[in-house]
Amino acid sequence: MMNKIIRIAIILFLLLPACKTESKNPEKPKPENLFLTHLLQNSLKAYDMMRNDKGVYADAVKFDGNKVPCSVASVGMALVALCIADASGLDTDAGQKALQTLRTFSGKTEGFAPARNPVNGYFRHWIDMDNGERAWNSEYSSIDSGILIAGALFCKSYFSNMNEIARLADSLYLSVNWSAAVANSATGELWMVFDEQGNGNLPLKPFNEYMITAWLAKNDRRDNNAATALWDNYYDEPSALPKIDYEGYQLLTDGDHYLSNFVIQFPYYLCHPFTTSDAYVTYLNHAMQADLKWWSLNSDQPEYVWGTGAGPALSGYNADNFNFNPGKISSPQIIAGFIPIRTTCLDDLQRLWESDMGMYELPGDTSRVLWRFSTLQPGWTADGTAGVDWSTMVFGLAAHPDALGIGFFETHNDFQFPE
Repeated sequence: MMNKIIRIAIILFLLLPACKTESKNPEKPKPENLFLTHLLQNSLKAYDMMRNDKGVYADAVKFDGNKVPCSVASVGMALVALCIADASGLDTDAGQKALQTLRTFSGKTEGFAPARNPVNGYFRHWIDMDNGERAWNSEYSSIDSGILIAGALFCKSYFSNMNEIARLADSLYLSVNWSAAVANSATGELWMVFDEQGNGNLPLKPFNEYMITAWLAKNDRRDNNAATALWDNYYDEPSALPKIDYEGYQLLTDGDHYLSNFVIQFPYYLCHPFTTSDAYVTYLNHAMQADLKWWSLNSDQPEYVWGTGAGPALSGYNADNFNFNPGKISSPQIIAGFIPIRTTCLDDLQRLWESDMGMYELPGDTSRVLWRFSTLQPGWTADGTAGVDWSTMVFGLAAHPDALGIGFFETHNDFQFPE
């Protein structure tokens, strides 16, 4: 009788699903498109190269191997990338990596204290990779903090079987006074930066990527009257936002100028009301069509060469736009970012690959990726990736229907905000 009980117990044990604390089962299997899988895998590898043993992410991967400080926004984007890596079956340690990063930025890693505003909790833009101290004379930034916390809340949704991730994400969100970012709800202005006393400076009107910070502030249940008014006045529907025309395409703007297209792509992936709004997605489509149009009018390159984004430029760093792109630099990460609304963007990336345009090897590795290149000076190469701007390459590839699909983002950017 005892042997029979033991056999039954063994059978029942074998039938139990495998339980992993560091990860969750992929939401979809690996993409069948080999080029898509290969480029996604290599692009994720760039984030791994930005990461140190504390789970801190550098501002960039420098192709010459030089080191740079941490970008707080890069950390937020990398947290989302870890969710993608796990869901795609490309990194079985992604959950533990996310947990380590959240512990570090919560001040729970010995020897590392991220520089934060002592009054309202906003993070410095750039901090030291090893100890978290201020780097590059950086400011307390509302948008960099917003992207970091958005990444944390994305992880809370995706790694839903990891309770410590949820606790840390909620704690990080609640450690920031989001209402302090509201400069003027009547004009839609948000403070870009803060001084040591917590006073805001450099008010910025919509529309821009600060929509992410506005969404986090609107959902802060502790004190969100001004943030709710700002959201309702401007961001609830794009009809309230300023517009500018380019060759018949109506575009969102924060003034009388054209925006670099990362500005509209970031909220698309990280801000649930944007992702799920037909009205907002219409403007995303307009931005893509205008981008294609600009390149057709201003370049003699093949039709698959386009993408107006930000990153290393002929001189320093530039957020290219239709008014100012002096190097006529193509940004493949912007092409990728538009994949959910035009799947043939992936074909454009493959043709760039096959033409050896924008091809870079990651340092110390044979993995190749696509990144910014100048059509005006073909001999120019970028000195490295930019972790924040790199994000839409990874996000767009993941959002392809043959990969995770845009539903992945719709599900996990629907943040469950803490009380």
